[in-house]
Amino acid sequence: MSTAPVVDPTHVFYFLAVVFLTGLVGAAAFGCFQTLLEARQHRADHQHLSGSFRHCRYCRWGNAVLHEESVRFEDRDRVTVRCYFCHSCGLPQWFVRRVPLTHFAEP
Repeated sequence: MSTAPVVDPTHVFYFLAVVFLTGLVGAAAFGCFQTLLEARQHRADHQHLSGSFRHCRYCRWGNAVLHEESVRFEDRDRVTVRCYFCHSCGLPQWFVRRVPLTHFAEP
């Protein structure tokens, strides 16, 4: 004759509390990581626009499009010059970026 095991009600309560709290923490962590993943995806989707597209700094609502770009070397610096033209006001904008070369090959 076999008897069914007796389960203490406090153990059931503790088990259900642990399951509930684990689910609650998991949902909160999922929400946080989901927000981070959406932000990363948004940056990845719009990253290609950053080089050829800018907002106009003069009229503030127009879109400035890349017109020409030049790269040159001055001493131990790499200089990138980009010229943008706004579609609405037509004014040019220049963006100059100077990057020092840390590893320069000496002959």
